[in-house]
This record gives sequence, structure tokens and C-alpha cells, in this order.
Amino acid sequence: MDSAIRIKYRAKIKRIERTYNRLETEALKTIYREATALRRQILGELADLTVGDIDRRLLNQSLQSINAMIDSHFDDIATAIGRIMEDFGELGTAEGEIIADLFNLDFVPVSFPTQLQASAEYTADLISTISGDTQRKVERFIKTLAFGAAGETRTFELRKGIIKILGGDGRSVRKGKVTGAAFQLERITRTEVSRIYSLTNQMQAKAMNDQIPDLMKVWLANVDGRERPAHRLANRQKRHIDKAFDVGGEKLMYPLDPAGSAKNTVFCRCRSRMYSPSLMGEGFFD
Repeated sequence: MDSAIRIKYRAKIKRIERTYNRLETEALKTIYREATALRRQILGELADLTVGDIDRRLLNQSLQSINAMIDSHFDDIATAIGRIMEDFGELGTAEGEIIADLFNLDFVPVSFPTQLQASAEYTADLISTISGDTQRKVERFIKTLAFGAAGETRTFELRKGIIKILGGDGRSVRKGKVTGAAFQLERITRTEVSRIYSLTNQMQAKAMNDQIPDLMKVWLANVDGRERPAHRLANRQKRHIDKAFDVGGEKLMYPLDPAGSAKNTVFCRCRSRMYSPSLMGEGFFD
């Protein structure tokens, strides 16, 4: 393979990765922003809990309002992630465009409305589950605090408890130690946007197989000490585009393939890259 083409390929792949990282950061910022706004709303709603006797009727009204707040913010997160998933899906086809451009092939991007809708709905269901779980934790915590703590300690304990349940506060984000509901949302988001990216990359490769009969794919692990042992072993494993990778005893068509178990897919940072031995050389990814 001509060295100039190799350099051009790698430069274009780096641009894809930069776009990927930008989109992922945008998604995570949405989660942290909504968690912060929700925390402030809840604490504002519960300001009266810090003084005086607690009226059970008013407390129940506040809890109803809080449940509505949680629903609203989590719905906003699901909607925002759904839009960003569209961008990840389109980005998944970009590698095919690079191959077509380098070797003067026709390029037709795949259409994936059914897959995108299914992925967005699945992600929204997961977020809804976290929303319900968060409501139960917040309600249980507030009731325990309201009827079991001295008034002068409620302000501090209330703030500390809500931050623990919701997570995503500025300090933990900066330290890279996100907890609570924000961590659950981050895990889902990172996993599902990566999944739609890998899926559309695989779909695009299959669509190009007629033009490139020897089109292959290679599993590339992010080897930095945090990778799963099975994924490190799978690094640079090559398969025809229609064949599955062997990863940790499971058959995966691409990283984060839903056919795999959660322990083999959740938070996976691996990539699958397409290549043609006849066009790019057998040892291109060695």
C-alpha cells in the first residue's frame, strides 16, 4: 500500500475519533447538567424541611413534585441522547466513506432508521428504569431524614444525601469519580452510543462487500491497562466482514454486539476497523 494513502487513511481515522470523543463529551455534559439542575430543584423544594415540624401532607405534596422533576429531567436526558445517537450512527458509516474515497469506489451510506429507533427506545427504557429507581431512593431518604433527624442537621444531611443519590456534581466529575444515578446514566450512554456506532460501521462494511469481495475487519482494543483481558487477547483479531470475532468465549460481530454478555460489552471501548488485504495490504493492522 502506498505510504501516502496510509498516512491519509490514518489522518482521516483520527478525525473520526476526535468527532466521536466530542459527541461523547457532549452527551455526558448533558447528563451532568441535568443532574445539577435537578439537584438544585429538589433542594429548593425541600427548603422547609430544615426548620420546624414536618407536615406530612405538605411533605407528600413535595415528594409528588420531586417525582415530576425527576421524570422531566430524565426524559430530557433520554431525548438528548436519542438525538446524539443519530450522530453516532452517521459517524459509524464514515470509515466506509474513507475507504471509498482512497480507492475511488462508489460510496452509498447505509440507512439505519429501524436500528436507530430500536436503540433509542431501548436506551430510553433503561433511563426510565433509573428514573424510577432514583425516585424511590430520594423518597426513602427524605422521609427518613424528615422524621428522624434534628432540625439543625437537616440542611447539611439533605444536601449530602441528594448529591450521593444523584451524583454528577462538579467535584466528582472533575475527579473522574462519578457516582449515583449520574454514573448509571453515564454507563448506559457510553455503552449505547458506542453500540450504535459499531453497528452502523458493520452495516456499512456489509453494504460495501460487493465492491470489495475480500473486505475484512479487525478488532482493535484500547490497550491502556484498563481493558478487559479478553479484549486484550482479541486485539488485532481479523475476520471476514460476515464472520464473528471470538471474544471471551463469545461470538461478537462487532464491539458491543448485543449478542454478547454485559460483562463483555458494557463500557467497552474497542473498535472494529474494515480493511481490504488486496487494496491495503495483508499486514496493514499488524
